[in-house]
Amino acid sequence: LKLGQGSCWEAMSGAEDVASAVRMLDQCMAGDAADANLMPQLLHLYSSNQRYVLAALSEKANAIVANASAGPAAARASTLLVNVATYLDTNTAEQPKAAKRRSSTGAASS
Repeated sequence: LKLGQGSCWEAMSGAEDVASAVRMLDQCMAGDAADANLMPQLLHLYSSNQRYVLAALSEKANAIVANASAGPAAARASTLLVNVATYLDTNTAEQPKAAKRRSSTGAASS
């Protein structure tokens, strides 16, 4: 199997995006970053490629399940992941609606 340069670049870029999302989640779980800072950054990353953010969330969810005996720490981490997923889902669903409203109001006022 021979990969072209574009494929190699995509794979490298994808791995960096997953690593970036994982780093952001790690910082928030460790208390080094606030949820308010994490959410917009992940939303931006999610809007460019959902697959990579979902891979990071999946990786963290698997780690939480594997360490469920950690008790309160695992509960906080799982709550964070649920909040992140809800935020991404809600804000991604609202973006196309907002764009439609802007275009329809813009068309009506012209």
